[in-house]
Amino acid sequence: MKIRSIILCIYLVSRMTSFAQQPISNQLTEVHGLPSMLVYDLFLDQKGKLWLGTEEGIYWYDGFEFHGISLPHARSTAVSGIVEAPSGEILFRNFSSQVFVLSNGKTKPLQLKTKNGIIQDFKEFTRSTNGQFYFLKDSVIYTTPNPVTDSASVIWDQKVAGAPVRWLHFVVNDTLFFSEKHIVDLGDQKIYPNPFKTRATGFFENQLLQFNYANSAYFYLGINDSMSIFKDQRKTIINHTYFESTESVWLCTRDGLSNLRKGKYRTWFSGEFVTDMLSDNDGNYWVSTLNNGIYRIPKREVYWFTGNEQILQNRHVTCVQWKDNNSFFVGTNDGKVYLSTTEGKTNLVFDSKFKEPIKQILFLNPDTLGMKNQPVWAFVGHSIYFLNAKFEMINHAINASKGLTKLEANNYLFTSGDECGHYDIQSNQKTIHRFRRGRAILVQNGTQFIGYDDSLMVKTPNSNWRAVSSEQGSIVCSALIGYRDTVWIATLNQGLLTYINGRVSAQSASKDIGRGIHMKYHRGRLYISTTKGLYSIQNGQLNITNISQQLGLPQGAVPYFDLNDSLLLIALRNGLIYCNLNKIENHLESHNLDRISMSTDLKNKYDYDENELTLGYDFWNYSSNNYKLFYRLDEGPWKDHPLFPTQITINTPLPGHHVLQMSLGNEPSDAHIWFSQAFRISPPYYATWWFRVLVGLIPLLLVAFYYSHRIKQQKIRSLQELRISKAEQARQLSQLTALRSQMNPHFLFNALNSIQDFILQNDKGAANRYLGKFADLIRNTLTLSSSELISLQDEINALENYLELEALRFNDQLAWKIEIANGLDLSYYRVPPLLIQPFVENALKHGLLHLEGSKSLWIRVSESHDLLCIEIEDNGIGIKASLSQKDKNKEHNSFALQANRSRIDLLNNLYSGKLNLEIISPSQHTIGTLIRIQLPNLRHS
Repeated sequence: MKIRSIILCIYLVSRMTSFAQQPISNQLTEVHGLPSMLVYDLFLDQKGKLWLGTEEGIYWYDGFEFHGISLPHARSTAVSGIVEAPSGEILFRNFSSQVFVLSNGKTKPLQLKTKNGIIQDFKEFTRSTNGQFYFLKDSVIYTTPNPVTDSASVIWDQKVAGAPVRWLHFVVNDTLFFSEKHIVDLGDQKIYPNPFKTRATGFFENQLLQFNYANSAYFYLGINDSMSIFKDQRKTIINHTYFESTESVWLCTRDGLSNLRKGKYRTWFSGEFVTDMLSDNDGNYWVSTLNNGIYRIPKREVYWFTGNEQILQNRHVTCVQWKDNNSFFVGTNDGKVYLSTTEGKTNLVFDSKFKEPIKQILFLNPDTLGMKNQPVWAFVGHSIYFLNAKFEMINHAINASKGLTKLEANNYLFTSGDECGHYDIQSNQKTIHRFRRGRAILVQNGTQFIGYDDSLMVKTPNSNWRAVSSEQGSIVCSALIGYRDTVWIATLNQGLLTYINGRVSAQSASKDIGRGIHMKYHRGRLYISTTKGLYSIQNGQLNITNISQQLGLPQGAVPYFDLNDSLLLIALRNGLIYCNLNKIENHLESHNLDRISMSTDLKNKYDYDENELTLGYDFWNYSSNNYKLFYRLDEGPWKDHPLFPTQITINTPLPGHHVLQMSLGNEPSDAHIWFSQAFRISPPYYATWWFRVLVGLIPLLLVAFYYSHRIKQQKIRSLQELRISKAEQARQLSQLTALRSQMNPHFLFNALNSIQDFILQNDKGAANRYLGKFADLIRNTLTLSSSELISLQDEINALENYLELEALRFNDQLAWKIEIANGLDLSYYRVPPLLIQPFVENALKHGLLHLEGSKSLWIRVSESHDLLCIEIEDNGIGIKASLSQKDKNKEHNSFALQANRSRIDLLNNLYSGKLNLEIISPSQHTIGTLIRIQLPNLRHS
C-alpha cells in the first residue's frame, strides 16, 4: 500500500507541476528594510546566515531585519563576491577592487601575504569547491588555502597568448581563468581557444560547458557548436549561472529566472533582472534582482493552479473538496462549482445562478434521495443543492445554509445565518432547534455540537441540549472537528479549546489560532484555516506552525482547504494553490527549531551587586514562522519577550547557581527548550564559604600560633647547636689545612734530597732537568694547595708532573701508567688537593726504591655505583718488607702513613664519612701493594 501511495504521489506531483505558472514567493524590498533594491550577490555561510552584497554595502538578514556592516576603509560601497574563509571570516570585494575581511562585526582590507611582501586590491578572487582561494592581480594568479591566516603562492604569472587574464572561475576542483580569446585549465595546464567572451562554466549532464555572453549560448568546452538545450534562451542575456546539480542548472537572466531540470524548462519572474540565487539550509531558494530587491521561494513545490485556459486565475475560491485521487471540486464566491483534474483540466459543472459563495461540498451516501447505487453531491451555498453523478440537480433545500453534517440515515444537522436544527433530506423537512445564528456543527460518536454566536450547545445520545463553557466563560465557536475522543474547538474569544469526556480545556490562547474557519485532521496533525492563514498543530505536542508563512502564501485569510495523501489544496481570495503535502509534513517533522541559529553573550559568572543582567543575542530564522521568544529562570514561570530588540534584561537573582532557559514557538513549552545555559551569582564576601571557614579557624590559628612560637624557640636552639657544629667543622678544616702544611714541607724535603743526590753524583744534566720539573711541580702545588677542593683533572695533571720528576731520579727504570675508565669525565669530580700524591710517594720510596729490577706503578681511576674509585698499585717489596727496613727513613714512613690516615679521618668528619681508604697486601705473596680510595663527588655532598 505504501509503494502504491508513493507512486501515486510522484505521479500526481509530476502531472501538476507542468501546469505551474509562477512559484509562491515572498518579496523583500525597501518596505521591509532592505537597504538597497540593487542586490548583486547572495551568500550563505557555514552557520546558515544569509549575506547580501548590495549597492549600499554588505548586509546580513536574520529573517526579520537587515543588519549592515560598516566599511570605514572602502573607496566605494557596492559589494559583490562574498565568500567565507575556513576560519570563519567573511571575505568580499567592492567595485573598487578592494577585498575586505569581516570578523566579529568589524572589517579591514585584506593584506595577502606573499614571499615578495603584502599585496592588496584584486581584480577578482574566488574559492573553488575544494576550498582553495585564487586571487587575480595584473595577470598574476595567487593561491592559498586561507588568505586570512596563510601565505599565498604564485601559480600563474604571465599573459595568455599575449592577452591579460581577465576572469577567474572554478569548476569542481579545477580552476579556469580566461584571457580575451583563450581559456586556461589549471587542472591539466591546457589552453583552449575561446572566440567568445566566456565567463561562466559548469558541469551539466556530465559535460563541462562554457557560456558565451555574446549570444547567450552554451558550448561544450573546446567545441563551438551551440547546445540545443538552451535554444530558447538565445536572445536572453544571462547574468549568472547556478549549477544546483549535474541535472539542474539555473540561469539568472535579464528577463527572469530559468531552470532546466531533467529535460523540463521553466521560466519564473519574467521581466526581472535576476543577479544571483542560492538555496539555504531550510530548503528555500533566494533570488536577488537589480531593481526589485530579493525573493524567497519555498522549496516545497508550491504553485498557483489556474487550470486550462487559466479559468481559475485570480478567482475568489471559497471551497475545495477532493472528489477522488485524480480530481477535485472548486467552489467560488459567485455560486459556481468547477471540477478540475490533476492534469489541469477544469470544467464548470454547476452554476447556482445566485451570486452567493459556495461554502461547502459534501459527498452523500448512495441511495440518497432514491438514487440507487449512485453518488449524490451536496453543494451548500445560497441553498443546499443535491446533484447526481452527472451533476444534474435532483433536489434542493430552498433555505440558505452555512453547513451540513450527517447525523443518521437521511437525518442531517444544519446551520444557517438565522437558525439551526435537523434536516431530513428525504422529506425535505426541518426541525428548528434554535432561531439563532449558527457558526459550526459537528456530530462525533453520536454527540451533537452546535456553535452559536453566543454559546456552544452539546447533546449526547442520553441527554438533552445543554450549554458548555470553559473557565473563561461562554464559548463563541467558529469551527469544530472531532478526532477519536477529542473535539477541537476554534473560538472567537478564547483561542483553541478541546472537549474530552464533557470537560473543556484550553490549548492555545492565541486568537489567531482560535479564529478558525475550517479544520481537518490528517496523519496525526490538525490543520486549521483562519483569518491569519493556514496553521498546523502536532497532536500531543501543541507544536503550532504557520504553514501560510512557511509556504510564502499571501497574507490574509484562508477560507477553505482540503488534502489527500499527496496534495494540499488551499483556497484563497485570489486563486487556488496546490503543494506537495508529503514535503510539507516531512519539513514540519524535521523543522522544529534546529534550523534557527542564535548566539548570546551570557557570562558564566556575575557579581552579587549587579542589579540587572543584560543578555544580548543574535538571531536568524528563514522559515518565515513568527516565533515568539520565552524565557525563564530555574524552572520558574515562562515570560514572553519580543524577538526585537535582541536584548533581555533580568533582575539579578539570589546568589548561587542558576539556569536560564529560552523557548521559541507560538507558546512556551518544556518540550521546545531551545537554549539553556547555567551561570552563577557570586555571594557577598561575608556569605562565602571561605569567610565562614576563616571565622571558624580563628581559635585554631591562636593555638597554631602558640605552638609555632614554641617550635620557633626550638629552631633557635637548633641554630645555636648548628653554629657550634659549624665552628667544630671549621676547627677541623683548620686542622686539615695545618696537616696539609705539614705534608707540603715533607714533600719538599724528599724532592730536595733527590736533587742533592744528583749533585753529589755530579750529574748536572739530570739535576738541571730535575730542577725544571721541580719548579713546575712547586708552582702547581702552591696553586692547588690553596683550595679546599680541586677537579680530578687538575689532580691527575699534578700527579703526572710529579711522576715525570720521579722518573728522572729512577734513571728511567720506573714504568708508570695512569688508566682512566672510558667515559669518565675528570672535570666533573671534585677531590681534596694532593689526595693521591702522598700514596704514590709512599709506593715509590718504600715499595719500589729498594726493588731490584723492573719497577712498575699503576694508577687506575674508575666509577662504580656513583662512587669514584682510585687505585694505586705497585710491584714493590710490599708493606711487610718495607717495615722491616731499619734505616733512617723509618721516621719518615711513620709520618707519611699517619698523615694520610689523619687526613682521611678529617675529610670523613667533614663529609659525613663518605671517604674510604683500603690498603691491600695479599697474604699469599709478600711483594706488591694495592691502595684503594673510594669517595663520592664532593661537589654535591
